[in-house]
Amino acid sequence: MKKISCALLAVMFAAMLAGCTQPQHTHSLVEVPRIEAEVGKDGNIAYWECPDCGKLFADAQGEREISRKDTVIPALEEPDSPFVLADVYSWTGRNYPASEFTFIYNGTEEVKFTYDETALTLDAEAHTVKALKDGRFPVTVSAGSSTDSFTVIGKTVNRVGYRWEGNIAWYKERAETSADLYDSDGTDGKTTVFVGDSFFDGPSFWTNFNDIYAGKDAQIAGIGSTTTYDWEQIMLDRVFLHNMDPKNLVMNIGTNNFGDDGDSTETVIESAQRMFSLMHDKMPETHIWYFSVAQRTWGSYNQIVTDLNDAMQAWCEHKDWITFIDVEDLITAKYLRADGLHPTLDAYVEVYAAELEKAGCIIEDK
Repeated sequence: MKKISCALLAVMFAAMLAGCTQPQHTHSLVEVPRIEAEVGKDGNIAYWECPDCGKLFADAQGEREISRKDTVIPALEEPDSPFVLADVYSWTGRNYPASEFTFIYNGTEEVKFTYDETALTLDAEAHTVKALKDGRFPVTVSAGSSTDSFTVIGKTVNRVGYRWEGNIAWYKERAETSADLYDSDGTDGKTTVFVGDSFFDGPSFWTNFNDIYAGKDAQIAGIGSTTTYDWEQIMLDRVFLHNMDPKNLVMNIGTNNFGDDGDSTETVIESAQRMFSLMHDKMPETHIWYFSVAQRTWGSYNQIVTDLNDAMQAWCEHKDWITFIDVEDLITAKYLRADGLHPTLDAYVEVYAAELEKAGCIIEDK
């Protein structure tokens, strides 16, 4: 075999290298225009892309390479509404007042309410609305460029059936006794009246009431087994809680709506709000203090109780005439009698009376 000279090898190797070298890529850049971000949708900056190799650049000359994530303008968040609004029940018929709806506006521009005037009447200054027929009716609220809405749920109240008729005659007799006591010993603008179901039934359960409030201008008028319907009927029949304006009305009610009457969550919430709305209409100068419904140690009502309490707390929050007092987590088995439902005497002292005072209720001396 003949030997190949080193010079020849060098020439051959150089030729091989020259044949393996790829020509340099020249980018063909296409501009991608800027797109502004929207609520819930990303946008992008203006950038240039080479469709041949897929590389991205921040400049038309292709000197500043960037990644795909560098092009993204994050989506905008839903802007905070300047309004605080909530859906509201409104009951048709002359027996029921217009409903106060939740309305808070944090701006300065003129506010406009738009709604179906064949279905609703609305007082923008008083923040009240009255349904003229049954149904769900939107109210649009606008100010400047801001718009929001709430729904008015129109309801007709048919006061028939076991919810209304039950033991109402006996309840009215008890209520008449309380009315007589208020007429003789009560004072408008001064007396505090405790009203509601068995929790606030003095002879049967709150037997230490007069010890707790000795020397105070306070009366107890609860009636065992009553529901919101019973107190509503008592007011509409002008038996009690009419033509009177106590300083405070302290109330525990609701447990029998689902425990005895079998109300659904929505029904018990609606009925409680209707009863309190009627109370406020009949006693506009009276402040109402409403205790949350206590959990039982038995039954299948736990979620309804929590849902009722949550809904009523939210409903009361922006009203200056009613205060919600949350004792759901405080009334534990320790404070319940053997029946797993009614409070012990210690519960009245350490929870109900204590939390009422903590909430700011001032009970006058006699």
